[in-house]
Amino acid sequence: PCSSGPGAPGGVLPMKEWKSHSWFPCSAQVYYDLMLDGKFQQTLHMTAMKMGCYDVTDDVQADGSIKRVVFSEPRLNLPAVLARVMKKAQAYHENAVFNHPFLERRVKVVPCMAGEMLDFSFHEWVRPDSDGDGGGGGTGCVVESVIKLHVKGGWIARLLERFIKSQCKVKIAERDKHMNDWFRERGLVALDGFG
Repeated sequence: PCSSGPGAPGGVLPMKEWKSHSWFPCSAQVYYDLMLDGKFQQTLHMTAMKMGCYDVTDDVQADGSIKRVVFSEPRLNLPAVLARVMKKAQAYHENAVFNHPFLERRVKVVPCMAGEMLDFSFHEWVRPDSDGDGGGGGTGCVVESVIKLHVKGGWIARLLERFIKSQCKVKIAERDKHMNDWFRERGLVALDGFG
């Protein structure tokens, strides 16, 4: 349930939801394997996405799914005292379940501070671009995401939602650039700016 406020029937504000999709010049399985590779993801997040840390813990379940917990802190260009406070305020955990047969992951993002004020999750899956709608002419794979967000509160919460949405778009663009560069280094043709 979302907090009350104007703008929706019964005073309940709806979850904000948006979608993204990206095309990569590899099979869906290769991309999914890179999603599962904790070291690869740590390098991606700490270099391209400029995180101060990205600690991954995986727990393989009896059904073959993988539960992953990530702790991450952003790297901020602020004076040392202010940076310590602000990075703690922006630090978060990702609680993810990877479902290999469906090449998907479902993630709940929980901030370390004021986590009860925020409902933030995403569902990401990868599929072959067999119909050619991904931009690669029927080759490669398409990574699709549905991101959902609601911050409890009034107008400041709406500002925070807009900020988080803009940061998500930035982080997806940083991921895509890093991945495209990685594929180019291996001799594959990548499409920048798709999605």
